[in-house]
Amino acid sequence: MTVDPRVVLVLLVGFAAISSRLYYPKIVESLLERTMPMLPSTVSHWALAGLGFVVTSEANGTFRWGDVLSFAAVPLVILFVIAGTWLINDIFDKETDEHANPDRPTVRGTVSDRTLWISGGGCVVLAGAFAATVGSFAVAVLGTFLLVNVIYSVPPLRLKSHALTNMLCNGTLGGLSFLLGTAVVVARPTPFVSSLFVAVTIAVSVNIPYWDLKDAKHDAKSGSDTIVVRYGAENVRRGLMIALPATYFVFVALLALFEWVPVFAGIAALAVYVLHARRDDYQQLAYELDLVNGLNHVVLAAVYVLS
Repeated sequence: MTVDPRVVLVLLVGFAAISSRLYYPKIVESLLERTMPMLPSTVSHWALAGLGFVVTSEANGTFRWGDVLSFAAVPLVILFVIAGTWLINDIFDKETDEHANPDRPTVRGTVSDRTLWISGGGCVVLAGAFAATVGSFAVAVLGTFLLVNVIYSVPPLRLKSHALTNMLCNGTLGGLSFLLGTAVVVARPTPFVSSLFVAVTIAVSVNIPYWDLKDAKHDAKSGSDTIVVRYGAENVRRGLMIALPATYFVFVALLALFEWVPVFAGIAALAVYVLHARRDDYQQLAYELDLVNGLNHVVLAAVYVLS
């Protein structure tokens, strides 16, 4: 009997998680405290991967139920690579966090740099293992995802400190999550996949400043030149009330889903509502918009199949 390597990996992850919780409870609690805020963003990346999988399968006419099982590894790749890079990024943000985010475990001293390297590196290795079960294209996409994170966070480049490159890096990460979903279906990017990758990258780049709204004070203290620092949180929020919904309709046009315009108008209205209603709580605004964007990606995939 052949054992599915994904099952073995899941069992190993479960064993490692339980063992760590039993023997290092305080460290695990601190790591969970730090990584829990990434979950809404991760859900949005999952939805992008799902969109890539569904749209590519439908466009190629090659949908197979076996591919659904293969796709099950993709959310785990995304979960572990985001968690790993999130933790490692804290090592390079420690100096600025000392005055901008003193409540973080790294600043409080409850988690050491060594622990971050081990736990973050372990997450990245697990992401690579799950990507390998999908195929070489998925491994290549994951490698690119890691490379973008390195140039985004690590000096001397540290592209997160500059407005345009910050947006482009985050947009590229969104596009790469989309590609991970397509890697289940195709062995290399097709012209159709490539065009959607570019569209997703541009759309996420335009929308991502809503995540910077909550970090405006932190970025200003650390000298980061983000769009929010440059133009002000309120101006960016108002601009997003136009730009973010507009990107929803771009994909409606690209995929010729014009009969579904009222549905996406409703999702766009929800996004505008969040931008208006959460203007005094940018942290909540970021989390809720992650979920609205995820909803948009899921609905986009669903109506593409139905059309």
